Amino acid sequence: MAHNEIESKYNPKSIMDDDFEQHRFSDIDVNMLFWLHTGRDNNHAYRKLDDNSAQNTITRNVERFSYDTVVYERN
Repeated sequence: MAHNEIESKYNPKSIMDDDFEQHRFSDIDVNMLFWLHTGRDNNHAYRKLDDNSAQNTITRNVERFSYDTVVYERN
């Protein structure tokens, strides 16, 4: 679908809408926050620690991730 600039100006996204960008775990910089899915329910943020692991910001558990795991960054 083509981008409609006029409609975008007159019908902007709500401030309550989440705006996520899909990435691979290997594309995220160290210390950046990311999420495992785009929903609001039980969707804790993670902070990337190194090329293989990230820490859940709520539970503080460190988890290992594959380089090609799909993750989401907020804009």
